[in-house]
Amino acid sequence: MKRLNQFLQQKLGDSLDSQSKSIAKAFSWRIIATVTTGLISYVLTGSVEVAGAIMTFDFILKLILYYLHERIWNNVQ
Repeated sequence: MKRLNQFLQQKLGDSLDSQSKSIAKAFSWRIIATVTTGLISYVLTGSVEVAGAIMTFDFILKLILYYLHERIWNNVQ
């Protein structure tokens, strides 16, 4: 993640604000976490359909929650 931030900062300079970084971090982490959730769901249920539904719900809900969490922490003095 640090390399990605460095790369983006090199390419975009200071125009990459903290809000954009929060969105990028939330999205990249959600991909990793959702794949993990999907694999666990599949192992436990044996159903691709159930695992897919869980992954979809998990991705959307936790992406929103992570973004809000990140924004709150950015406002802490």
